[in-house]
Amino acid sequence: VIWLRRHNGNNEVRLHDLGTGTKKSVQPQNISWINAVPILHGNKLYWHGYVYGDGYWDYSGNGIIESDIDTGKPKLVVQANPYWPYYNTPNWAQQFGRPSAFDTDGSRVIWAEYQGSHVVLKVKKLGTDAEPKVFAQQEGLDFMHPALRGEAVVWKSYVRDEGCNDKQCELTLRSTWQNDTPQMMSEGVAEPTRYSPLTLDGDYAYWLDFRGGPYAVYRRNLSKADAEDERLTSSEALLSAHAPVSAHEGRLVW
Repeated sequence: VIWLRRHNGNNEVRLHDLGTGTKKSVQPQNISWINAVPILHGNKLYWHGYVYGDGYWDYSGNGIIESDIDTGKPKLVVQANPYWPYYNTPNWAQQFGRPSAFDTDGSRVIWAEYQGSHVVLKVKKLGTDAEPKVFAQQEGLDFMHPALRGEAVVWKSYVRDEGCNDKQCELTLRSTWQNDTPQMMSEGVAEPTRYSPLTLDGDYAYWLDFRGGPYAVYRRNLSKADAEDERLTSSEALLSAHAPVSAHEGRLVW
C-alpha cells in the first residue's frame, strides 16, 4: 500500500508491505513537490512534478519523475504536463488522495496532455531518447485517465463541447501493442466517474460506475471481444467517486 502524508513540513511517501507488515518512509531528494499519490513499480516511484535545481525552481523540468526508493535520487524521465480533469484547485485532503494523472508499467508511460485546443494521449518508452508519440486523438473528443498493463490500454473519452459529467463520459477500450500502434478491440458506453482513473489487472479493467446509482465497481474482460460489463459490488455498498479502485493479482481494494 502506498500513500502520501505530511511529515516535519515535507511531503513524504509512505510504503506498507501488507505481506510482511514492514513500513517505510521515502523522501526523494531535491524535488519541488509531490502533488499526487505516486505509482510504484519494483523499487521505483513515479510522479508528476518539478525538478529542483541548485537553489531555484527549474520549471523546464516539469514532467514525470522517477526515483529509486532506496537512494531517493530522482530524475526527469519524461518532460510533460499531464492533464488533470476536475482537479484545478484541490484542498489538502483531495491533493493527498489524488491519483496520478498518468500511468506506467515500468517500460512505457502514458498520459493525457493538451495539444493545441484539445487533449490527446501520449506515450513514451522509458530508458530511451525517443520522443513521445501521440497514441490516440480524435476530432471532437478529449481523453483522460489512461491506464496500461502489458498489452492492454484503457482510458475515458468525452465530447469536448459538452464537457464531462458522470453521464456523458464514454469508456473506451483499446488493446494489443503492435509496433506501438494501438488496435481497436471494443467500445462500450458506461457512466464512469470523472474523478478517478481506471485500473488494470490481469485480463480485466476495473472502474467506478454510476449506472443505476449509486457508484459501483464494474469490470470487463479485455481478452474477450464480446465480453459484457460485470458489476462487482452490491447496491448496499456506498463507494466514493474520488477514490480509485486498486487491483492486484485478482484482489480489489476500494
